[in-house]
Amino acid sequence: MKQALRPMLPVALAALLSVGAAHAQSSVTVYGLIDASLVWTNDVAGKRTLNEDSGVSQGNRLGFKGTEDLGGGLKANFILEHGFNTDAGTTAQGGVMWGRNASVGLSSDRYGSLSFGRTFDVTGDVFPAYAVATNTPAGLMAWSLPMNSAGGLGLTNRVSGMAVNNSVKYYSPKWAGFSFGGTYSLGEVSGKPTAYQSAYSLVASYAVGAFSTSAATYFKHDASPTEGNLKEYALGAAYQMEKMRLFGMLSQVGYSSGPKDRVTTGEIGLTYKVLPTVVLGAGLQAQKRRDLASADQITLTADYLFSKRTDAYVVLSNGRDREYGAQIEGALGGKSSSTAQTGLAVGLRHKF
Repeated sequence: MKQALRPMLPVALAALLSVGAAHAQSSVTVYGLIDASLVWTNDVAGKRTLNEDSGVSQGNRLGFKGTEDLGGGLKANFILEHGFNTDAGTTAQGGVMWGRNASVGLSSDRYGSLSFGRTFDVTGDVFPAYAVATNTPAGLMAWSLPMNSAGGLGLTNRVSGMAVNNSVKYYSPKWAGFSFGGTYSLGEVSGKPTAYQSAYSLVASYAVGAFSTSAATYFKHDASPTEGNLKEYALGAAYQMEKMRLFGMLSQVGYSSGPKDRVTTGEIGLTYKVLPTVVLGAGLQAQKRRDLASADQITLTADYLFSKRTDAYVVLSNGRDREYGAQIEGALGGKSSSTAQTGLAVGLRHKF
C-alpha cells in the first residue's frame, strides 16, 4: 500500500503547489471609513441647532474589492461597497445594500479598464480632485452650495459623485499624460423607450508633474418630467507643491426645455501643511443662476493627523443665498430663516 502511494505523492504535491500559486495571484481586500461629527448651526428656521451627523467629511463605507490575475496582463476585478450612517447605524443611499458600488470588470495596463454594474460615473470619479469638499475635510459643509443649487429646482453640479445603476464604464491607459473615460447608464424603466432616463458622462484628463487638469460632460435623457434633458459641463485644475495644493473648478448644469433653468458654480481653494501633523485649508465658492439671485460661501478648515488613517478636523462655513435661504450642510441640516447661515463642525475620521 505504501509503495502504491509513493508515485502519487509528487502528483499531489504539484497539485497543491499549483493551487497555492493560483491563490497567490488573487486577492480580496476589506476596507472602510467611519466619520462622525458634531455640527452647530446658527440659524435653522430661526433657531440654533447642535446635531451629531454621520459622514460629514466623507461618506461612511464598508467595502470589499478583489482582483485576479488572468495572465497576459489581464485582470478581473470587483468592488462591493456599502454605505451606512454612524449616528443611527442605518443603511445610507436610500437603503440600498451596495449603494455606493456593486461592479465587476476587466483591466489591462495596455487596454485600460471596463466595468459593469452600479458605480459612480466618471465625473464623480475625477472631479473631487478639484473640489474644496474633498481636498479639505469640509465634505458636506462645502458640497452644500452645489448640492442645493437653485433651491428646489433639483439642479446639482454632480461632481461630488453619484452612483448610477445599469452602467458600463471604461477608462483608458495614460498616453504621455493624457487619459479619458466614459460611462453609459441604460435607462431600463419599465414601459418606457430604451433611451428614457439613460445617461452618459465623458471625461478627459491631463497630468504632468505637479499639474493636473480635467474636462467632463454629463447628459441624462428625460431627467425632469417638465424640463426635459439635463446637461452638465465641468472644468477643473490643480497644482501640487511640497506643502501647498492649489485647486479649482467651474461647472454648469441646466435643463433643455421649459424655463431652461441653469446654474453655474465656480470654486477655488488651497491647503497648506503647516506641520507634518497639521493641514489648514480654505475655499471660496460662488454660484450664478439664470433669472434668480446668486449664492456664495467661504469655508475654512483645520485637520490634525494622528496617523495616516486617523484624523480630527474642524470646519467653519459661512454661506449666503439671496434667493432661497442659505443651507450650509449639503443633504443634511436645514435652511436659514435669512439669506445667511454659519455652521461649525468638529469631527473624527478613521480609515481602515
